[in-house]
Amino acid sequence: MCSNCFSSEYEKFENQKEFDKLSHDIKDKLNNNTLKELCYFSGTNDKPLIKILGIGFGVKEKGEEHYYLYECKYCNTKWKLSLPENAYRGFFLKVIE
Repeated sequence: MCSNCFSSEYEKFENQKEFDKLSHDIKDKLNNNTLKELCYFSGTNDKPLIKILGIGFGVKEKGEEHYYLYECKYCNTKWKLSLPENAYRGFFLKVIE
């Protein structure tokens, strides 16, 4: 991360105000060419029903994923944004590569 990036991650948004502030910051950084949107992902992933010591057992559960992927133009840090919706609180996390 650099001074042009975001200072914190959100495992979940506690309230709409917190998300709105981040959304505004993202728009500003996109308009100022500090941040670029890499893609929007919408799809499914397969998850094992039970995982023990990293090994999946049982029927696979289909999970849906929807997120935006951004990258800082200065330090190349990637950020993943999942929008909150109803009871699902979303997240904004640095991507570890």
